[in-house]
Amino acid sequence: MGIIDLQHYLVSTFTACIHAAQAEMTVINDLFENFSATERQAIFGYLAETTVTSDLSLRDENRRNLYVIPSYPVVGVPFPQIGVYLPGEEMQDFPMGQSSGAEPTPVMDGAQIVGWRQEYMAVSAISYRADIFCNTPEETVWLSRLCQRALFSKVLALDAMGVKEPRISMADLRLEQEHFPSQVFARGISLSAKAFHTWHETIPAYTGTSIVSNPALKGG
Repeated sequence: MGIIDLQHYLVSTFTACIHAAQAEMTVINDLFENFSATERQAIFGYLAETTVTSDLSLRDENRRNLYVIPSYPVVGVPFPQIGVYLPGEEMQDFPMGQSSGAEPTPVMDGAQIVGWRQEYMAVSAISYRADIFCNTPEETVWLSRLCQRALFSKVLALDAMGVKEPRISMADLRLEQEHFPSQVFARGISLSAKAFHTWHETIPAYTGTSIVSNPALKGG
């Protein structure tokens, strides 16, 4: 599984979900089925006129640019923006650096064992946020619901990655107007979970003149 960092994963997940909605009206109809047909067509038209990018240098004057970036939203870059960042992570529950319990695997050089690959694990409480900044309140609703849908669809994939017991929440944000233009609207989505981090270390099979047959066995 490795050390879990979801920042770029969430950026690509949100981007893929928006691209899917741009390509298929059925995504809009499914997600916004309580909206009128006129409203759903307006959402589809909005997305059709939008270029989704993580390149902050892109300025297509003929289209709307939606910046999905692995950071806080950036002042001075046109909105809409979806900024994905990590407000906090804290190790818990499991002594950091303790063996995961998996059997060491041999590292081979031809037919000879030259080391043992041991897996270690730590558990942390993680919290990721996606802040969605837009020029109109309607945009914040549309984009936040698409991002929420993307997270819902990835619960099993996150579990396979070692992200357990996910909790997804969403709320409108009240911005301090001295930092932003007066016509900016924002909504935040939070993903909180337990993350099971793993990493590996290789123990040499030869220690001085002794041969370590298997470090998991008492007496090696």
